[in-house]
Amino acid sequence: MKQEILSRIFGKSLRISILELFLNHKDEILNMNEIARRLSKNPGSIYRALPALVKDNFLEEIRISESRSAYRLNLNNPIVQELLEFYEKIRVVFTSNQ
Repeated sequence: MKQEILSRIFGKSLRISILELFLNHKDEILNMNEIARRLSKNPGSIYRALPALVKDNFLEEIRISESRSAYRLNLNNPIVQELLEFYEKIRVVFTSNQ
């Protein structure tokens, strides 16, 4: 990922990196391996981080089969809506300052 704005503000965290990936691709549905590939992280690390983001309703889990899932940003969550607005605003500021 080119810009990890949230990580620069809040510190490095895999959950923040995953959340930022989805904020940048708010309409995409991604499986665990695709998330790992895009973030250049180990799929096992992604596997361990995703349940907390689902539990906190930042992401929605979509069952593809009995043993496979994909994920998308939970646009029905008001906190996610606020995060999207915040992210768009700070992205403009960070982009104009570079």
